Amino acid sequence: MGDTINSEWNEGAACFSPEADVLYFTSSRKIAKDNQGTKIFAVQRQEDGWGGVAQLDLVPDSLSVGHPSISADGNILYFVSDMPGGYGGNDIWMAKKSGSSWNEPQNMGRPINSPNNELFPFIKNNGDLFFASDRKEGMGGLDIYQAKRQETGVWKVENMKYPINSTADDFAMVFQTGQEKGMFTS
Repeated sequence: MGDTINSEWNEGAACFSPEADVLYFTSSRKIAKDNQGTKIFAVQRQEDGWGGVAQLDLVPDSLSVGHPSISADGNILYFVSDMPGGYGGNDIWMAKKSGSSWNEPQNMGRPINSPNNELFPFIKNNGDLFFASDRKEGMGGLDIYQAKRQETGVWKVENMKYPINSTADDFAMVFQTGQEKGMFTS
């Protein structure tokens, strides 16, 4: 991806906007001296490569955010943070786009979040949310869960079970656009 995106710091967990013209990614690069932890950055695709990298102003510098996933319309960014107001460990949060900035993040609440860690969200084009969690009812380590929004607005969360999950860590489920196939890490 080149020096514009890659730095001497850690870069990881990334996603593209629906038009594939913006890359959102997690990085531990330091923009300000007091910046701590990981942040989400965005970079615009240009004819000759990538433009300048910009940190998204989602949370104060003292908090960490990462693992971005953008909705099919490009207006909702899902991500992970351990910021105050969560249910414990890392939670999945969302922020809605307002012009060129993002509104204040909202916790996705229960049953998506638990007292344990929820990580690596992926929002599918149909609105289903996939994520990893180390909650107690899992098969071991991190398991992949699927959350479907019901007509009542409540999310129904289910463990993907075997053969997706194993006794090891299983995480970072992603799908090919408009298809029922994708990849995950185990």
